[in-house]
Amino acid sequence: MLSRLANLPPAYVRVIIASLIAATSLLGAVAAWRASVASSESGDLDRKGFADSVADAEQRARIRADLARVLFDYVRSRAYSAQAQQLRKEARAATPDDAYHLRTDAKVSEGLVKVARDQIEADALKPNGTLDLRRKFDIEYELAKSENDLDPAAEFARSDRLGTKSERLVGLTALLIAAAFFFTLAQITKRRVYLVYLGSGVVVLAVAAALLVAVEATA
Repeated sequence: MLSRLANLPPAYVRVIIASLIAATSLLGAVAAWRASVASSESGDLDRKGFADSVADAEQRARIRADLARVLFDYVRSRAYSAQAQQLRKEARAATPDDAYHLRTDAKVSEGLVKVARDQIEADALKPNGTLDLRRKFDIEYELAKSENDLDPAAEFARSDRLGTKSERLVGLTALLIAAAFFFTLAQITKRRVYLVYLGSGVVVLAVAAALLVAVEATA
């Protein structure tokens, strides 16, 4: 190919080289534009991932606050239950009048046990009635995840890929600049050595174009 170019009139050679310079500049502009787009998308995904992280922390805090309330109600119900048992125990050894008042107080405490237990969702209790805060947390968190995007992993992973893509495209623009430099040397060189510059430019341009297609295909 280069030997054929050497036999062409100089005017034709200059047109070919000028066309190669234009093609290189166009590819450089495309690479720079795609690098800018990838960088912008990476930034958007980082912000989305950060927002998801904040939403996740807020949901976890909300659930933990709810669990603290559940724990308080459970402890309160246990305390009222223990109080009712103690009152009935004392009533059995008390005088009839005192026993009546003690049993009345025991019934009040038992009523308070029911009030406190009614505040506790079934999801927070095991079948035997004991507390299971881990299960309650998991159920509430899965429900929150079904309604909101709380996992930033996907956004951060894609952001990293786009950041890498942007860096590679910037690197490709350097290759295209090198190709344009070789073509410029070929344009201004009067001796046959311009074929070396022209060939080098063509090789660099071909490599850069292939890499550009590969980077875009793997994004």
